[in-house]
Amino acid sequence: MEWAFNYGYWVARTREVLEGMGFWLWIRILPDLMIVAGSVLLLVDLIYKLYLSKKPQTVEAPAA
Repeated sequence: MEWAFNYGYWVARTREVLEGMGFWLWIRILPDLMIVAGSVLLLVDLIYKLYLSKKPQTVEAPAA
């Protein structure tokens, strides 16, 4: 029973600890967000270049 009491105490204090670590929390999350955003931009660019770009028009050689 004492284990549950101690566990509940630490779970209740987790929010206070995380609020105090705001700066460190962003240091850990920011690189991951940049990787995800970069991946999304690459995917959008790839889709745009493959499916939404204008197709080059073929120019036929004049008949001789």
